[in-house]
Order: sequence, then C-alpha cells, then structure tokens
Amino acid sequence: MDEKEIKTIYIEDFKKNKEKAIYVDDDFVIIDTWTGIPDIEDSVKLGCFLVALCLEGSVQLEVDNRKCLLQAGDLLLGQPGSIIQHTMITPNNRISLVGFSSSFLQQTVKIGKEIWDTTVHIYNNPVKPADEKNSNLKLLKAYKEMILTRINEEPHRYNNEVIRHLFTALFCDLIGILGKSSCHQRKDGETQENGIRQADYILYQFMELLSQDDGSHRSVKYYADILCYSPKYLSTCIKMASGRTALDLINENVIERIKYRLMHSDKSIKELAIEFDFPNPSFFGKYVKAKLGISPASYRNIKE
Repeated sequence: MDEKEIKTIYIEDFKKNKEKAIYVDDDFVIIDTWTGIPDIEDSVKLGCFLVALCLEGSVQLEVDNRKCLLQAGDLLLGQPGSIIQHTMITPNNRISLVGFSSSFLQQTVKIGKEIWDTTVHIYNNPVKPADEKNSNLKLLKAYKEMILTRINEEPHRYNNEVIRHLFTALFCDLIGILGKSSCHQRKDGETQENGIRQADYILYQFMELLSQDDGSHRSVKYYADILCYSPKYLSTCIKMASGRTALDLINENVIERIKYRLMHSDKSIKELAIEFDFPNPSFFGKYVKAKLGISPASYRNIKE
C-alpha cells in the first residue's frame, strides 16, 4: 500500500470505540485488545506513542518495514510517524495497549541527545523482549492497577491531575529504561544504525523547539529560520513524518499553553493577550474561540 493511502490513527480514534477502552481521554488510552486499534489489521501510521504488551499468544508484524515478532512478555513500542502493517495475530491472544498523544509527548519530552539516542534505539528495536524477571509485565501491571484504582474510586477535585501524573510517570519510566538499554548498547561496542529518515529527525528538532517555546510564536517561518530551513521544506518534512502540518502542531502548542494559563493564572484576558504576543485582546479572543469553540473568559469560567 502506498504511504499516502495509509490512515493515521490518533488518540481521538480510540474515543470513537469507548466501549472497548478501559480508559480514554484526550491524551491517554488503556485498552486490553489489539483489535481495538482502528484498522490495525491493515496498515496504519501512528499519530501517537503506542505501547503494546503481549500477555498471551504472539503477533507477527512490520514496524517501519522491520519484521517483528511479539511474544508473551514482550513490549512493542510504536512512535508517532511509525507505520505498522502486515499484522498476523494468533487466535488465542491477550494484548494490553497504552497510548500517549503527540500533544502529551510535546509537553513532556525535552528533546536532547539522550532522548534522540533513545528515539533511534526504539526505531531500530521496536520490540523490547521479556527478561527473566518479567520486568515489562510488572511495570505496566503496577501502573495500570494504580490508574484503574484512581478511575474506579470516587473522584475528587484533583482526580484528573492524579491520573495524568500516573500516565506521565509510566511514560518517563519506560523512556528511562529504554534510555539505559540504548546506553548499554553503545558501551558494549554495538553500532546503532541510524536508519531514521531525515524528515523524522527534523520533526524531533521541531518538537524540541515547540516544547521550549512559551506559546508566543505562531508562524512556521519563525521555527524554519531557527532550524535553517525554508518554511516550505520544514512544512513538507513535518507533514511527511507526522501526518500533520507544522502549523497545526504550532497552534496545538499555543492553545495548550493558553489553556494552562487561563486555568492557573490570575492575569486578566488583556494581560494574557500581551503575554502571548497578540496585537490586542480582541484578536486573542478570536484565536481562542476558533480553537476551543468558546471565548477565553468562558473557558476560564468552565474550569472554575
């Protein structure tokens, strides 16, 4: 199948099948069946970070044209932009899935050399085999139980924050463990083939800049100038690597920063408009309403 025909799946796609998900919101999903991934039996491009733990049975598949075999106790790690295809699952299987949105990654991961090394390691080694201690199973099981406990108990004022922090801790734990694996490979003298595409590398450079930005920059040209690319070339690479436009990702970053400030700042709407470098409060209000469907003041009142 030609790549341009491949569907990109996001966390939003899981929300369309809520009955199959144990938990799903705008940034995270937990699901206990592989068939819960939309159209996974065909070919899909990931628009989220997906972790699959095989509990029983096995799965044969290709991740970015690499043939992989997922068996009991193994972890599959799929990064945004990765293509999963030619999937064959044994009839008796149990596979648990956890997904993290690109928006969450953007807010959480600060791209640097160590993260880049881990990214390349995952790209070249999408399956983390089980070990004698079943550490993969124990890790996901422990976090899953804590998350489900919080979901099933009577919610309190900080319920959503607790759930988000648990997902964040799980993600950071996974990345930390994988970072140690990539480091061990280098220490052991193994050569890590950097087979990742230039477009993917540019995407991670771009996402690093977004994560560091305060939300006051809203043009592709601003980021293209920093990275020394033309806006057109940067846009083409971002679209190729993520399936989304650079401007979409920029606006997503900006609106997330604005939402946070509306929720946690005592500044007036006029002061926030200045903080985010809008020419006036009216323009700021129109921007927020176009992205959220409501005015800044209305959003702040809802959160209160």
